Amino acid sequence: VLTLLRQRIQSWQAEEAARPAGVRKRVAAVRRSRHYIYFLYQDGTVEAELLAATGHSGHGENEVSDWREVTEVIPGQHQTLGLCRDGRVLAAGRGYGEPYAVADWRNVTSLHQSAGLAAGLTAEGTVYALWADSNLPVAGVSEWRDITQLALGDDFLLGLRKDGTVVAAGENDTVCNGVTGWQNIKQIAAVSEAAAGLTAAGTVVRCGNPRYLRYEGMEQWRNIRELIAFQNGGSVFAGLDAAGELHLSGRWSTGALCRIDSLDHEKWSGLRHIRQDGYYLLGEKADGTIVYESTPTERAGMPPADEHITDWPHVIDWVIEGEYLLAVFEDGRVGWEGARRRPAKRCITESWRKIRRCLLWRIQGGRSSAMAARRRKASSRNRPVRESTSWAISRLARAAASGAAGRGKSRLAGPCWGQSIRSASTSSQPLRLLRTSARPPVR
Repeated sequence: VLTLLRQRIQSWQAEEAARPAGVRKRVAAVRRSRHYIYFLYQDGTVEAELLAATGHSGHGENEVSDWREVTEVIPGQHQTLGLCRDGRVLAAGRGYGEPYAVADWRNVTSLHQSAGLAAGLTAEGTVYALWADSNLPVAGVSEWRDITQLALGDDFLLGLRKDGTVVAAGENDTVCNGVTGWQNIKQIAAVSEAAAGLTAAGTVVRCGNPRYLRYEGMEQWRNIRELIAFQNGGSVFAGLDAAGELHLSGRWSTGALCRIDSLDHEKWSGLRHIRQDGYYLLGEKADGTIVYESTPTERAGMPPADEHITDWPHVIDWVIEGEYLLAVFEDGRVGWEGARRRPAKRCITESWRKIRRCLLWRIQGGRSSAMAARRRKASSRNRPVRESTSWAISRLARAAASGAAGRGKSRLAGPCWGQSIRSASTSSQPLRLLRTSARPPVR
């Protein structure tokens, strides 16, 4: 652990030599794929970091460091797409040999990707669409006009026209033929093998040939005002009615039926908006509160996660270890992304405040652990000179490695242990280390 701590401190020192401590570029949005987590920064640049538990994919979908002026990132199975402010589209990855041939796409306002194809909707209501395996255009799509919304399945593409009718293209004949008679549609949604449409009357129509089950119960939905498709190891249609109640149909994961009683009813009531954010289903309440779920069954999809950060613009630093991401907010709180932890563990980190730096590590054959460093109020008697957090922790690491226990004091602090170390030099500033282990250190 001390070796890892020293290595991390050296990187902190290098960072602080070039920029203020603990300040990263502000994040606008985060997107996840099986292998990577993508950070879309507010300045339009993109960074992909490896989720070490899965390892590199070898397809190059993480080669996004030279992207600029990006407003949205769409990760796929082995390819990544980026939408620029001027309507251009960027592509990375070689899913079937070559990246998507999107260099000629212009004036795109919304971008979509499924397992089998990619599509972009332009401001004029026209559509670009390519098959992933051949990079060839999807037949018939170039003739579409007055399109206001797109929805993609694995082997088909839907377009909603201004007049409320729906057009379809692709290789799924059941879906393509099933939408021909739809009228007065105001929203469309699609999962891998089925499609649904929300009518102006608040009812839902559907079509398709599901492999595992029928999307039953949707015909009884009434007064629906929003319809989306949510896919995270499964395929779910979600509808929000005029009273703010959520309706679900489909499966959370293979073999696990989607039931509304699998969600906390009180938590998922009083909603004004629903959407999918990567691996999560998000609901926004009237007071602006965001609630979320991944796959709330014992047979969850990938990745298994029950914690999510919804306010990334307020994150100033983070660290990734395996499939876990620990973030530090500007107000000193911490948050987790993609972590399924016991309630006792969650309570420990929820109590952390005024955090500036965090460290995650995993000992072979042992459990993952987290440590955080924060500044403590300096004594007015000593009036220590301010110094960087990383340098002060470096002093702490050296003191601990040399066994100089007499230079500080140790005490238990609630459910976790803490150490308050003051160097013999008056130039050091007291810090506190917080660890998620409920067991105190050997004294």
